[in-house]
Amino acid sequence: MTYKITIFLRAPIAFQTKKKIQPIHFDGLLTALSVFNNGILDNPIPQEENNIELPIVKVGNEKKIYKASCMKINQSKSKVYRDIWVGSTSWVDFVPFKGTLNSSSGIYRAKAGLLMLLSTPYIEFYFDSNDINAVISLLNNLTHIGSRIAAGYGEIKNIEIKKIKEDYTLIDKNGYVARHIPVSEIKKADPRWNIDYVGYKSPYYFYPFYDMCYVPPIDRYWPYKKPKDIIQEILNNANKKEGII
Repeated sequence: MTYKITIFLRAPIAFQTKKKIQPIHFDGLLTALSVFNNGILDNPIPQEENNIELPIVKVGNEKKIYKASCMKINQSKSKVYRDIWVGSTSWVDFVPFKGTLNSSSGIYRAKAGLLMLLSTPYIEFYFDSNDINAVISLLNNLTHIGSRIAAGYGEIKNIEIKKIKEDYTLIDKNGYVARHIPVSEIKKADPRWNIDYVGYKSPYYFYPFYDMCYVPPIDRYWPYKKPKDIIQEILNNANKKEGII
């Protein structure tokens, strides 16, 4: 059965800027929730990935992937802006501490970084599952999405799941790939598809899981204006100033 899931948000989703921004995949979310349920409180341990079976249909030959799309946004309702996060060491004022505190290195290092914040009312995913109750059970523990969730980013308002007839888990309605798909798993590709060296299974940050993959167009998951749209916007603004429109 194929489903569409819509996650409504209270706060922007934070993305780290150390690496190229990649879309969040639905199977990546469920993998994280699965390991958290097993008592692991940090990011999923890559070595444990092979021991995690998600309630989602798998496809492929040598490099199998889940039939679960990456995130999809509404371009007209989304925007991006930057923010700075700062790691504080003020907590040591309230904890007994002996010796000299070096705030320039180690776990006590004061630090800061740059975040890209995706402000959008909701994100959508598509997935294929034969056990929707198991998926819902995992999602019951999902309260935030993205990076820096301890600071409140990516807070979830509510989640809506609908059964659908169409299958947009791998290919979207416009014929573009809807998730990272290894090039070696596709016999005949659409010439419009982009190729990049990225993770094809969760955890997607783990370099050994990288491969040459067909990837979704950036405007699926990130606010993006095509050159022709920018030119048209400039022309429209110029015409307004001249009183043409």
